[in-house]
Amino acid sequence: MESIIIQQKDLKKVVGLSGPTILKMERAGDFPRRRKLSLTRVGWLLEEVIQWAREREQVV
Repeated sequence: MESIIIQQKDLKKVVGLSGPTILKMERAGDFPRRRKLSLTRVGWLLEEVIQWAREREQVV
């Protein structure tokens, strides 16, 4: 299966978190790591983001 990479603008819509929050969680090891696509662009593997979302506890 081919991996799908999403960019930050789409990632923020999918997970409902801000850029700074995503970065903070990445640094803490609590979010999938970004992949460098070019000198100025990064992306995340959609399958890793989906798995992360499934493993999260629901906030009630």
